[in-house]
Amino acid sequence: MATIGFAGYGFMARVRRDAYAAAGGSRPSFAADTDPARRAEAEAAGMKAFASIEDMLERARPDVVDVCLPTHLHAPAVRASLEAGAHVFCEKPLCANPAEARALAALAASRGRLLLVGHILRFFPDYRTLLNSYRNGDVGAPGVARARRLTNRPPESRAWYCDDALCGGVILDLMIHDIDFALLALGAPERAFARRACDPASGLDFALATLRFKSGAMAHFEACWAANIGFRYEFELAGDRGLLHIDSASKPALKTSLYDGCSRLENPTSKSPMALQLEHFLDCVENGAEPLINADEAALAVAAADAIARSAREGKVVAIET
Repeated sequence: MATIGFAGYGFMARVRRDAYAAAGGSRPSFAADTDPARRAEAEAAGMKAFASIEDMLERARPDVVDVCLPTHLHAPAVRASLEAGAHVFCEKPLCANPAEARALAALAASRGRLLLVGHILRFFPDYRTLLNSYRNGDVGAPGVARARRLTNRPPESRAWYCDDALCGGVILDLMIHDIDFALLALGAPERAFARRACDPASGLDFALATLRFKSGAMAHFEACWAANIGFRYEFELAGDRGLLHIDSASKPALKTSLYDGCSRLENPTSKSPMALQLEHFLDCVENGAEPLINADEAALAVAAADAIARSAREGKVVAIET
């Protein structure tokens, strides 16, 4: 069984700690954090704690490093872990800079190490069912995708989310979930156009974006912090024969509507997506399973999100390097 170490032991590491337990199999044995209180919490959970990632890599030599740090710290932690010979699971996004994301993907390939990024929609049963239905041709040739992801402002304990230099804002942190899934379904993106309203003082961050794909398909995205409605998401994929629609406010969440008048509801319930994701990652590490997401795909999601953010800043269409 693989030995696992956390890089960072904050909120996300605690969520993943419980997900590893739910997944079964290997459990985290180590944690690195600069905060003594968090190190004490990790030790209380049965892990050996270190004051730095470098110390953990040198002394514990984990097989796997799970990076649970703020976005601006992802790249150095991923790089150090790969160079130490560890496989890496990194919270999304891989990093904030497209060139750096491509370099990390290349480093993982050159070292023969796995680098998986936590684009968790790929492990939601309803999203997986939607993707399979689309790939099976249930709604015909794709035309337009539409995604909405709305939630409250980040809590004060995670106020760094509202700092673009640390997090990348609502586009890189929240919208990127749907960007990645749209890329998975529709292929290589070509260009982006976006608008954004952001007020860090109040926590408001709202963005609208459109991606044009090389296939001719289009995707529209809406993402918002400070929606004051709790958490809601939707994803819709329209083809020339029908419509696939996910709405978290509906039970079941996934509905397929065909233009011949037929309609069906689906309820692909399973264990938590986080547990499914980590179970898959460990299967890749320990048994050589084929990853459902690779580092190049994660880097492409960063490139698309970066183009959207640049378009919102500059007020013009931005081409996406693929």
